[in-house]
Amino acid sequence: KTLRPYHIKGTRQGGGGKMITWSCIIYYGPGDACRLPDKISAVTYFEVLRGYVFASRDHNFMNPAKFKFQQDNAGIHTAKITRDFIKKSKIPVIEWPANSPDLNPIETVWAHLKKQLDRYLNAPRNMDELWERVQDIWTEITPEYLRKLYESMPRRMKELYHAKGDHIKY
Repeated sequence: KTLRPYHIKGTRQGGGGKMITWSCIIYYGPGDACRLPDKISAVTYFEVLRGYVFASRDHNFMNPAKFKFQQDNAGIHTAKITRDFIKKSKIPVIEWPANSPDLNPIETVWAHLKKQLDRYLNAPRNMDELWERVQDIWTEITPEYLRKLYESMPRRMKELYHAKGDHIKY
């Protein structure tokens, strides 16, 4: 059986499951990725931020003065516990418009990862095997791929502007 996106997003009735992950990317390569519980709350997200943001920054030798964090406007990202942690920790966050996946670089990376999962001939036997595959693919993402993605941002912004905010395809 071939692995398809519905194996990742499937419903329990269909025998599938939902895997929630947190990850980060930087211009120089893929950062940390972690598997999260089936249900993520603001508290879970706070724990992830507390455990990974500075560790990822420091592991990748990023200059703290130039470091900026990006997240979208999901409820867990804008929850009080998250806002308080970001403010207290002085994490500089890039202001990001709602509903802007065309400009969110990690969405392109996730699409790439899902395409790579589609190449497996057999569906994973369980969520642990799926996570192993995700990790294998994640660690194979090259710095060159991410640099090209980041360098495409001005062009993508221009295309989105000319499309007057409508969806653009890459």
